[in-house]
Amino acid sequence: MTEAAWRINAEDHRFETYKGRESLYLKNGGAEAAGIDFENGVIELDIAFANERGFSGVAFRRQGPGEYEHFYLRPHQNGQPDASQYTPEFHGLSAWQILYGPRYAAALDYRFDEWMHVKLVISGEEADIYVDSDKPVLHIEKLMRDRRSGSLSLNSFFAPAHFANVSVDRTANAVIIGESAPLPAPAPGAIMEWEISPAFDFKTLKETTQLSREDLQAVEWRTLAVEENGVANIARVAEFGEGRDAAFARLVINSPRRQTRRLRFGFSDEVKAFVNGALVYSGADGYMSRDHRFLGTVGLHDAIHLPLKKGRNEIIFAVKENFGGWAIAGALDEGDDQ
Repeated sequence: MTEAAWRINAEDHRFETYKGRESLYLKNGGAEAAGIDFENGVIELDIAFANERGFSGVAFRRQGPGEYEHFYLRPHQNGQPDASQYTPEFHGLSAWQILYGPRYAAALDYRFDEWMHVKLVISGEEADIYVDSDKPVLHIEKLMRDRRSGSLSLNSFFAPAHFANVSVDRTANAVIIGESAPLPAPAPGAIMEWEISPAFDFKTLKETTQLSREDLQAVEWRTLAVEENGVANIARVAEFGEGRDAAFARLVINSPRRQTRRLRFGFSDEVKAFVNGALVYSGADGYMSRDHRFLGTVGLHDAIHLPLKKGRNEIIFAVKENFGGWAIAGALDEGDDQ
């Protein structure tokens, strides 16, 4: 734990002896390990933090800023189901509003202001995570990013944390023993892939109630499959940034006749829905948009009844992202479309 071993980009940091161990104090930022190229193996470290709102953990297989696999701890959720979190990061966007529940998070009881031991065992698409334990507290059955070696970094946001005794064993034979929580069955009529546009500025749709053919004819659509839980992570294919906070998600329904079909859907964080160009819905489901406890997690909480014409119908959601997960999900009631 010396300055030469880390490339640090943080609001504050220092190397110091803390509770008997040589450590790195890190606040609001990250520390990338110099000279580490990691794909499979075992990452171990000691961590200590106070009982404050914070997010401290490890980014691995890191391809650059905002492109990595991530596991972190939430001290302020001590004992709660979301006391810890696995999430991938694409284009600088985390996906915790998409990946929640026992397949991606674990309830933990922390010992505050004391050293705790964290171990990540990573092999292929799987990972076992230990926190002061002999058995995995969390098993990740499918790491979401493409399998590529990359760098390793420590990070801590909001409340600071101390890190010590970091070790990396880049063995190709890391042993996975954990079992993941069951994956719920897909909703009836679940939409398994969407067409996604490049990102654009959501403000350009402020007064829009009708999408014209001219609005869409130049769009270069990319097909995006949903994640294992049925939610599409738009950040996989659309690059979020300044003036690029929204993307279109398109579903095409070929109907043999005029009919009305119910489409249940979920999104993060704001949306406008168009059916054959006409605006039929707008809403917000982001963090704390409903009350101070609402996290903005994605589920099939909303529905529209689609007035379908005979032939081709385009259902287009303009989805705006704020933070925590750029997402669309849907399930279409039974009918005789093709």
